[in-house]
Amino acid sequence: MRQFLIAGLGNFGSTIAQALYERGCQVLAIDNDKEKVQDIADVVNQSIVMDVTDRDAIASLPLQPSDIAIISLGSQMEASILATLYFKEMGIDSIMAKAMNEDHGKILKLIGASEIIIPEKQMALRIADRLAHPNVLDMVSVVDGFSMAELLPLESYYGKSLLDLDIRRKIGIEIVAIKHADKSPEGIITERIKGIPSGDYVIERGDILVVVGDDKCIDKYRKM
Repeated sequence: MRQFLIAGLGNFGSTIAQALYERGCQVLAIDNDKEKVQDIADVVNQSIVMDVTDRDAIASLPLQPSDIAIISLGSQMEASILATLYFKEMGIDSIMAKAMNEDHGKILKLIGASEIIIPEKQMALRIADRLAHPNVLDMVSVVDGFSMAELLPLESYYGKSLLDLDIRRKIGIEIVAIKHADKSPEGIITERIKGIPSGDYVIERGDILVVVGDDKCIDKYRKM
């Protein structure tokens, strides 16, 4: 079974390690801080106290080429570079590395990282997109160039059926679910979700469209 190797158990590393474990993934968490390793021991498959800048230590791990390494040492530039290099040398092709900035990311990419994560920048871009285009509530990349997004219906959509709107043909995005929030007289909000809605579903106030599609098509919707 493919495993996820999380090197660095700060806020980012520990959060992604636990989230992967809760989703049924095999997770090996690594840090040179004994207390951090102990804190996460109950929510991952295995946790190890180890210095990931030690090539011999990494070589001792039970690694498979299909494993995915997540280097969460963004604030420790030298350590993140060495860890990325050593995991690459051990045959791990899929390496996601957290970087402090663009230049740090370029170095990590050059020595073998397959994907660079700059959390602050990526969060800032998501917030900027949401503020600039308030009809797009959230957007998550599924694969390169293809995303899932939550969209507010355009004003012209209310009272019309999905069949009449023909969003797939006109815009190129597929509606996979409709979310709707109801508020009781007591102020309690409940959310209901209709998966794969039929063509006769009529858009109403409070609906949120959950869609998948090419990023260019979602961007087209943003500008409408």
